[in-house]
Amino acid sequence: MNLEFDLLDILNDYSQKFCNKTCMIETNYKPLSEIQVVFNENDLHHLLGLHYVTKERASKTIKKIKNGQLTINSISKHNDYRKKVHYRILGYNSLEFLLIDPQTDVCIIAKDLKNNPMNLDVIFLDSRDKNKVILLGLRRAKDSMLFYPTTLHRTDKKKYDGQRKTKINRITWI
Repeated sequence: MNLEFDLLDILNDYSQKFCNKTCMIETNYKPLSEIQVVFNENDLHHLLGLHYVTKERASKTIKKIKNGQLTINSISKHNDYRKKVHYRILGYNSLEFLLIDPQTDVCIIAKDLKNNPMNLDVIFLDSRDKNKVILLGLRRAKDSMLFYPTTLHRTDKKKYDGQRKTKINRITWI
């Protein structure tokens, strides 16, 4: 894999599959029976953890990726890359696993989270790995029923083993 183009490939894939589309998620939890998730190119900045390795705003980071000025090679030597970014990039394909070709039928609602320092409203877990999960966290926009992807990170699977889960009835893209 050519590391000089990895971030651009991910950005192009994200733009093509997610941006300017809405993901409708129906759950069996009445107060959030329908969740509308909207995607924006700038969301990728936080999903991949690029805020840990660059001090720039999301829009500037995305512009630099498009111009070839920000690549995996250019950020891989940063102190936080290995710990906070590397596994987010490796786990990027979890978005497709969770939302496009869903292979999980449960999510966790904020009220059921034991610990929620990021104030997430909904989380999805890609638990294909034996000991780790890739967590996709959504946050609700103020005064709206729209949700935005907020974080995508790798954490211990056992952290969520005992959590109460909400059934996902259907995921539709519009």
